[in-house]
Amino acid sequence: MRTAPPPSGTELSETAAATRDVAPRASLAHTLIRTLGVGIIALGCGVFPPVEVHPDDRPPEAIQTTWRAVLNEQGILAYRPKEFATPAYAHGGKLVMAGSERGTLVAAGARDGRVAWRYQTGGKLRGRLAVSGDSVFFGATDGRLYRVETESGNLAWERPYETRGAITAAPTVGGGRVFFRNNENRLYAIDAAKGTYLWDQGRGRSEDLNITGEGSPTIAGDVVLSGFDDGSLSAMRVNDGASVWSVNIGGRETRFTDVDTTPVVIGDQVYAASFATGLYAVGLKHGGITWFYDRRGIQSPVADARFLYVSTVDGDLSALDPVQGVAAWTLELPWASLSAPVVAGDRVFVATGQGFVMADAATGRVLSRFSIDDGIMAPIAANAGQVHFVTNGGSLIGARILH
Repeated sequence: MRTAPPPSGTELSETAAATRDVAPRASLAHTLIRTLGVGIIALGCGVFPPVEVHPDDRPPEAIQTTWRAVLNEQGILAYRPKEFATPAYAHGGKLVMAGSERGTLVAAGARDGRVAWRYQTGGKLRGRLAVSGDSVFFGATDGRLYRVETESGNLAWERPYETRGAITAAPTVGGGRVFFRNNENRLYAIDAAKGTYLWDQGRGRSEDLNITGEGSPTIAGDVVLSGFDDGSLSAMRVNDGASVWSVNIGGRETRFTDVDTTPVVIGDQVYAASFATGLYAVGLKHGGITWFYDRRGIQSPVADARFLYVSTVDGDLSALDPVQGVAAWTLELPWASLSAPVVAGDRVFVATGQGFVMADAATGRVLSRFSIDDGIMAPIAANAGQVHFVTNGGSLIGARILH
């Protein structure tokens, strides 16, 4: 006799029993998970130290353009135009100024780009600007040095100071004097208040090839330091221009010996480079050579509290130990003819021709690569999260750094 299968209710009853048997174990597991989770959270809050993000793990930073002001209207037939002017700030960073190949100095609001004034010169503006007090000092290729009021845009002197050679580097202002070089290989000192002559010093020029451009002089106490086209770095008294010392850093080279970098002073050392040889550390007091960094085509170095930053025409950006001249890091970029570097806070910037690169100043890690159709040749300016630069298309651009 066959036995009938148990009714479906019996199957449900067995399933329910199985469910009842599993449920306590599941509840126990959930309880343990919840308990462990709370414990881990408590430990994380009360015991474990906060996790610090390593600089290499930080996300890249973006550059967002916010405004554009036209400096130089270029015609449709302009072929690969280039601009060489670097912006500068005044009024606590609220005003930004820049020149162009057209010869017009333009001042605009740093955040909104609203043009405050324009000042027209008789030449091209290719260098940096020197802001001192309520005035901006700058030179032009017409051989004149100008002092313009930053508030009104009016000439502060009765007339610009005139020389016979183009002025393409920023002047240096200090002690009631203005020091500047022109392309006749001469260093001038003039009265800052009156714009009148005080003294000048010149050096012989090499008969071989030279690099276009000049560096700015640097004031260090009672001396002014300047490079010259013959490969010499010289210290002169600020009062009368008398020579204190002069050292040849062009070596035995006969071409491109120009010392067109702006000397940097750190402690008792001066740092300057000859295009043909490399970067030298020289004693400030007597001009003795301390060390030599062998790299051709170095642009004007800049320094912060930790490093000396240098860029080259071969596309290298390096941070050097100023005591020993050894590279702490080197960033090899795929562009030639980098601009001089610019340091702002914990970032270092360098223009690449196509745009610019922003890197971590401590590690050399690239934080942003910015490119623009017009391209950028000259060093940029950066201040308080803002970036300003002149494009090869003749525009002054305002931008901000997005974190």
